[in-house]
Amino acid sequence: MKILITGSSGGIGFAAAEELVRLGHSVLLTGRKQETLSASAGRLNSLAFCGDLSKTESVNRLYGFCNEQDFIPEAVVHTVGGTVNNDRHPLNTGTLEESMRLNLYSAAELNNLLIPLMQQNSGGRIIHISSQAAKDGNASPAYAIAKGALNIYIRNSARFYAQDNIMICGIMPGILDHEGSAWHQKSTENPKKYEERKSRQPLGRFLKPQDISGLIGFLATDRSMAYTGTIFDINGGE
Repeated sequence: MKILITGSSGGIGFAAAEELVRLGHSVLLTGRKQETLSASAGRLNSLAFCGDLSKTESVNRLYGFCNEQDFIPEAVVHTVGGTVNNDRHPLNTGTLEESMRLNLYSAAELNNLLIPLMQQNSGGRIIHISSQAAKDGNASPAYAIAKGALNIYIRNSARFYAQDNIMICGIMPGILDHEGSAWHQKSTENPKKYEERKSRQPLGRFLKPQDISGLIGFLATDRSMAYTGTIFDINGGE
């Protein structure tokens, strides 16, 4: 299978790419930093596209790149997302708009381009990485709101495209600790808070990208439509 993974130069995206390559699939990685992306793509001998997918222009360029490379995705894994600057109360609507672009609009725009190709090919798989914050709101406000909106988008679009054999689902990870993550940064900036929060985890640790990548690998390649509209809650028992 040909599988596009956004935001995949590191973190969950790269772990998912490693898993899918291990299973024998071809992957296309994307990232914003050319040096990091090239190194990650080189490790997997995969195609790579550099661009900021929170911008419509980059989404359109990625679509063009897929066509130029004859890499028409049979599955898409959306891992682009995160917290934007100034994400705090009182919440500025400009900040909220920026967060929505990063965490929802970019994925929706790319889906709008790729779904017609999936319809022509009699099906496809689309997986979105959401967040526990979508459920409990325990995060920066714009981030939590955007991920909540993403969950509704997943459920709503899954209903609409089920008739086309397109499975759309989501994964809500708990706290993830990997290089570049917010909690990895807290381990040095606020180690007391980091250790206190980690001590409350049933596993005795935070989740790693590899705790999620196996599920992504399964969902991206399994042909069952039964998972459409499902948002998997992966929290390590918390």
